[in-house]
Amino acid sequence: KAQTLYYVAQLKKVVNTEGSTDEEVEKAKDALCNAAVQLGYKQYYYYAFELTQNYYYNHEEYIKALEMLMAMQEKAQSENDDYGVWTGNRYIGALYQQAMNDYVSAKRYIRLSIEAYQNSSDPTLKRQTIARQYCDLSECYPPGSDSMRINLLKAVEESKVHLDTLRCEYNLAKLSAMQHDYTQFRAHRDYCLGDANFPGTLFPRGTYFLEAMESIMAGNPDKHLHAFDTLTQYVHKKFLAELAEEYGFHDISVHMHNQMTTLLEDAIASNNGARINELDARFGNIALSADLAR
Repeated sequence: KAQTLYYVAQLKKVVNTEGSTDEEVEKAKDALCNAAVQLGYKQYYYYAFELTQNYYYNHEEYIKALEMLMAMQEKAQSENDDYGVWTGNRYIGALYQQAMNDYVSAKRYIRLSIEAYQNSSDPTLKRQTIARQYCDLSECYPPGSDSMRINLLKAVEESKVHLDTLRCEYNLAKLSAMQHDYTQFRAHRDYCLGDANFPGTLFPRGTYFLEAMESIMAGNPDKHLHAFDTLTQYVHKKFLAELAEEYGFHDISVHMHNQMTTLLEDAIASNNGARINELDARFGNIALSADLAR
């Protein structure tokens, strides 16, 4: 295992070093993949793809990330590798949701990852947690909806580690806000703010997001516009736009929708939509073929 961890460290070093090239990252990824296969550590084989996906995501190379993940997923499907199928669907769903703001496609792959987990008897896979997938799935539905609530309750049931609980509390704060339940909102908010892991790499702007939500609920969002404008993720702006509309702050909702439009225009300009559709259609055919072969 120590030898495998050496290659993990090497890939992390390349991924986190400013100025690293795609070729250097791919070379380090392949080295870790080869070591993981030879030494029998399957989870590190897929961890190599996670680290590499993060590199492409941070450099806004979403097409490369999607191509890589779909190739990985195709290989896992052909080998009937439950862990790989779960991992591939999970990563692809997250990429659609977080990078491309495509909640319809994200929902499809997140559901497939949950299905792969539930239908598997792989002990390595069963040691993992799917609370994150249920939280992500909840964000694919209208804020405050029954579907959002149902998936968050499933996330709570599936929680295995502390970060699962923290993620659930964060999302439950959003649900409480949409339900006009200020008491529950404050309880979930206080849990998050009292946790040393929040904010951090998991929720880098979570404090601003909670502040913006509370300002809407308290009826004074105009005094906290800095918190709104500090948020850079589409999912945050989308939720706040709907929350503001729910509480009758139409001007704030329009303000957030304008920012969302700018984000989408930037995303369209920086991504090849036709290429994404081509990849998705191709992968859809692979998934269908795998289903028919069962």
